[in-house]
Amino acid sequence: MKFLIKKQKRFLKVGVANANDVMADGTIRRAHTSARIARKGGYVNATFRVVEDLGETTKQIAKQKEASRVVKYRQGGKKLPLSREPSKAYKVN
Repeated sequence: MKFLIKKQKRFLKVGVANANDVMADGTIRRAHTSARIARKGGYVNATFRVVEDLGETTKQIAKQKEASRVVKYRQGGKKLPLSREPSKAYKVN
């Protein structure tokens, strides 16, 4: 599952999470944690939204899909300040 952290209309981060790893209230643990870190980092109204359910897949395929979405957003002019991936797959050529 891919999720998107955003503050109102501004995108902050794209991430991948295990949809089966949920908290007691039913929210996805990794997405919730990323949104909480964004709020602590100064993006007060940051929330997460699931943008795609990848179903049962490998981590490699999930990372490829995440990288392609990050590149697509960055080519469209979005900054994604909280996405700090070191891999070249996330960079716009």
